[in-house]
Amino acid sequence: MKITKFKLLVLIIAGLFLFQVYKNLSIPNTVGVEAGDFKPLKESPNGVSSQTSNIEKKVSPLEMNASVPVAIESIKRQILSYDNTKLIKESDNYLHFVFTTKGFHFKDDVEFYFDSKNNIIDFKSQSRIGYSDMGVNKERYEMIKSDFEE
Repeated sequence: MKITKFKLLVLIIAGLFLFQVYKNLSIPNTVGVEAGDFKPLKESPNGVSSQTSNIEKKVSPLEMNASVPVAIESIKRQILSYDNTKLIKESDNYLHFVFTTKGFHFKDDVEFYFDSKNNIIDFKSQSRIGYSDMGVNKERYEMIKSDFEE
């Protein structure tokens, strides 16, 4: 069987597409918290965090004006009221959600760390695939912050 350049190109494109789909389905190794610290953001500009030193990706933590259990329940209720969200992991001071975008169904990981010592909720939101998110994660942070402060 002779493979033409066109068939080879189609196979390469299909392989890359399937690889991106697989990456979109699995939880990346950039998700999680250890000793109160999120795993670092990827170098691409498709995420924001309250724990990063990169000024372009930096957002402020949310103020926690209640106990950790009350704040966790408040955040859970708020986030799950949004369309296309799913709670993936919950512990006594951490929440991990996945937001699925409309249309292409890209997945974004959104994390909260509840810091009782400093009365803050650290925030991280990052797209699983792609390079740019066209500001979606920053907009998501602003929406969550606004809704949480009401």
